[in-house]
Amino acid sequence: MLSTTWKCLWIFFGLIFLSFFARGQEIAITGVYQGKSLFIQNPLSEGVEKFCVREVLLNGRTLNLNLKLSALEIDFKGLDLYTPVSIRVLHDTICSPKIVNPQAIFWHSSFRFNSIVFIEEEIKWNTRGERERASYIIERLGGEDWIEINEIPSQGQFASSDYSYFPELTEGSNKFRVKYRASANNYLYSDEVEFVYYKVPITFTPKVVSDKMTLSRATAFEILNEKEEVILTGNAKEIPLRLLKPGNYYIILDGFKESFVKK
Repeated sequence: MLSTTWKCLWIFFGLIFLSFFARGQEIAITGVYQGKSLFIQNPLSEGVEKFCVREVLLNGRTLNLNLKLSALEIDFKGLDLYTPVSIRVLHDTICSPKIVNPQAIFWHSSFRFNSIVFIEEEIKWNTRGERERASYIIERLGGEDWIEINEIPSQGQFASSDYSYFPELTEGSNKFRVKYRASANNYLYSDEVEFVYYKVPITFTPKVVSDKMTLSRATAFEILNEKEEVILTGNAKEIPLRLLKPGNYYIILDGFKESFVKK
């Protein structure tokens, strides 16, 4: 059994991250697609007239490759440039395939997405190594294309930064990803996140408010005065209303208007 190996190269002030290891009948490598194909040397199994590699997976999906060739090519067809990639090569125990050009997916940067998740209806992500004057672009999958829906400036904190965003959701599957853009030609995508949404009417309490209003879930809202003029907008689960003057008001949630009283 081959031992775990981590290759980490310093280039100027950035890091190149590669996790490259083999265990039992599997070799795995991770990195970032940068427009180049990855090649795998596929030898014949010793004493057996068959090739070594049994299966190749890209980001968890089995690739349709001709495994009866001595050289296999992963061309990353269908992936956008700078998409994170994870390759697993499953093979016989009596032979060892080889990643010929692992440098093809080395990522020359100190930046990385530590995590990205959906919590309730909010996208949250954590990063390390971001630059000042960089930005995060939130993208939604619409059909077969990724559509930019919002852009958030970076905090410029190298050690660790946390971000969140409330996207507008449609019923059914909603897929998103975040693009970190350091410059016009220097960017990196997060993993994709999916939220299956079934619309439930939003409620609020109390109807007579003294300090704050609590919604049944976080969402976009508008507060209107008695003349139905918009005086407050936001996206939250708790709305501070202490500074409102006593009187009658309206709140618009998901396109529906309801009244409440500020005492």
